[in-house]
Amino acid sequence: MKTRLIMILAFLPILACVQHSIGEITVDELRQINFSNNKDTVLLDVRTAKEYNFSSIENSLNIDLLETDSFIRSINQLDKSRHYLVICRSGSRSLAAIEKMKEMGFKNLSNVIGGMMAWEEKEFPTVKQ
Repeated sequence: MKTRLIMILAFLPILACVQHSIGEITVDELRQINFSNNKDTVLLDVRTAKEYNFSSIENSLNIDLLETDSFIRSINQLDKSRHYLVICRSGSRSLAAIEKMKEMGFKNLSNVIGGMMAWEEKEFPTVKQ
C-alpha cells in the first residue's frame, strides 16, 4: 500500500505537465483548416499591427504580444474553451504568448511551427489588412 502511494505521488508532477502541454502544428496542417466556418478553433496572430497589416493569414485574429497591457485585456475577453493556434513571425513570440495564456487559464493551445516565415516560404496565401 505504501509503495503504491509513493508511486502515485511520484507521477503527479508528470501528469501536471502533460495536462498543460503545448501542442504544435505545422503550416501545412494549418493550411487545411477553414477558419471562416470553424467555431472551435482560432488562429491568433501575436505580431505587431504593422507586421499583421503587411501580411497575414485570412480570418486570423491579431493581438499584439508586445503591447502587454492591451494583450492581457484582449486575451481575458477570449473564450477559454476554444482551441487557439498561435502564430508570430518565427515561433518565439507565439511561445511566449502561449505561456502567458496558460498562466491565464487557457488549456487548448498550439504553436504554429516556424510562424509566418514558414507560411510565406511555402508561398501560401496571405492578405493585407
